[in-house]
Amino acid sequence: MTTASMTFIQRSLPPKERGTSAPTPNPSRAVPFGMGYWFSAFLILVVNLSSAGAQASMAQSPEAREPSLRIDVSHPPAKAADVRVGLYTSASNWLDEEPVHGMLAPATDTLTSVVFDSLPEGTYGAAVYLDENRNGELDRTFLVIFKEPYGFSRDARVRRGPPRWDDATFEVSSEPVRLHIRLE
Repeated sequence: MTTASMTFIQRSLPPKERGTSAPTPNPSRAVPFGMGYWFSAFLILVVNLSSAGAQASMAQSPEAREPSLRIDVSHPPAKAADVRVGLYTSASNWLDEEPVHGMLAPATDTLTSVVFDSLPEGTYGAAVYLDENRNGELDRTFLVIFKEPYGFSRDARVRRGPPRWDDATFEVSSEPVRLHIRLE
């Protein structure tokens, strides 16, 4: 007999005949899981795979894949920085209050894309800045001059104050919208 078969036989002997005091194994536990377990596991696997297939087919439909808004942000080279985007919905809250929608994306080289999914249709304005030190704030000098690059939708210009709402607005509708904002 081989050593492996001797070990198997020895393990199958009651403890007294093996010369050990280990508890007797329960023969009903020789197979760790019964047939009912394997059948249930198979059903769960089939259900998960079929629902994953349905989700994959939904994900491949054009409506599900298209974002409401994609903003491509051109910025100076950045290695450890974030691009922060805020969306505003009216002239009354434009740059004075917290944005209605906000997004943060790690900066990638000189072009970073930020995607907003499922935005309600309407008029928006976007304010963007490159958070070079990742402190969550648009840093300024003592004279209130911004130290970090910033920009606005439609590349609205800053003239003696923030850009006007009308200069920065764009429409989001059922069709996907893509903007390009250059940070300076």
